[in-house]
Amino acid sequence: MLSNKISNLKEWKLGGLPEDALIEVSIHFNYPPTEELQPLLPAQRVKRINEIMRQNIQVVVGQIQPVAHSPSPDNRRPRGMRCSLPAAKLPVLCSIEQVKSVTIGNAAGSKRIVRRKKEVHQFFCVRMTVAIQIEGKQDGLQGCEERFVLIKASSREDAYGRVEAASSTYSEPYLNSDGYLVRWKVESLDDCYETGITKLSEFTALGGVEVFSGIKNRRMTLERTWDGKAE
Repeated sequence: MLSNKISNLKEWKLGGLPEDALIEVSIHFNYPPTEELQPLLPAQRVKRINEIMRQNIQVVVGQIQPVAHSPSPDNRRPRGMRCSLPAAKLPVLCSIEQVKSVTIGNAAGSKRIVRRKKEVHQFFCVRMTVAIQIEGKQDGLQGCEERFVLIKASSREDAYGRVEAASSTYSEPYLNSDGYLVRWKVESLDDCYETGITKLSEFTALGGVEVFSGIKNRRMTLERTWDGKAE
């Protein structure tokens, strides 16, 4: 029985293949634990990882004796390997401790099963700029809102479209306490963040869930430095 290490096993019919049928695979290795690398300098860490990955390649070659193989992405900094092996050796490959996952690229005598992708809806967080418009006001300062809306959609484009369709309702005018008409006008849709959350139950996670993220640069200070040690 084939291991669940094969990431795309369902895409191939391997049951009826002869034992000597050649299968082309990409192999991804387990990354060495941080604790092992932490005492080393950064350049030494990279060198050590390269050594470990080359050793992993040797282990695989020694155990399955592939017809052909090469490091991936290259020999200078290998992180995995590509190889061609007989179908009978696939279970042996999956049993190797250093192997994290295997992806089948081709299998002689087997056609790849093309499955129709099911449309998956997930939550997107759309960031927008909203102008607070007051009837007749032409000078001075204008209030504006940075608004974040969580919406379930099939893609970023779908999320933008759904928010835009609802913006007219959000912009409906109302009277303020002074009798002036006010509206909150959606001025621009600025960004859309894919949360990866598909179910409402995921929002109850103990550590919370990330619904928006933006990365920017700031000037380094002594207080912001980290020596790489756990606090």
